[in-house]
Amino acid sequence: MKSKLRIIALFVFSLTACSKNDGDWDGIKWSDSQVTFSAQGGTRKVHAKNYSSVWINGMSEEGSQSYIHAQTDTLGYDTYCEGHWAEAGAKGNVITVTVAPNNTTATRTMIIDGESGDAFGQIKITQLPNNK
Repeated sequence: MKSKLRIIALFVFSLTACSKNDGDWDGIKWSDSQVTFSAQGGTRKVHAKNYSSVWINGMSEEGSQSYIHAQTDTLGYDTYCEGHWAEAGAKGNVITVTVAPNNTTATRTMIIDGESGDAFGQIKITQLPNNK
């Protein structure tokens, strides 16, 4: 009887010893972690491949000293963020990015910070210059 209890105790211990600890979450794996837009702009969707729900913490535009924090429950998105030349919204495991036309001769870049629980991931957005 004691040996059966020991076996059961070892089995239970082995199950609990394999649990995830804080900080052990896999990072978000995006369908595209780097998205490039033409100078004309447009809209693209990026999917989280390993989480069913993600949200946007915020985004930063290259050359800007400020971090743009996301808002909740805006325009039908769970989280939404609007910058000077781009906007992004998250719903479920999809982040929709819309970029305005680039009328400058400079390439524009920004980073979108995504999160799902204790998992994080970034999406780099690049927009090509208008060379006309």
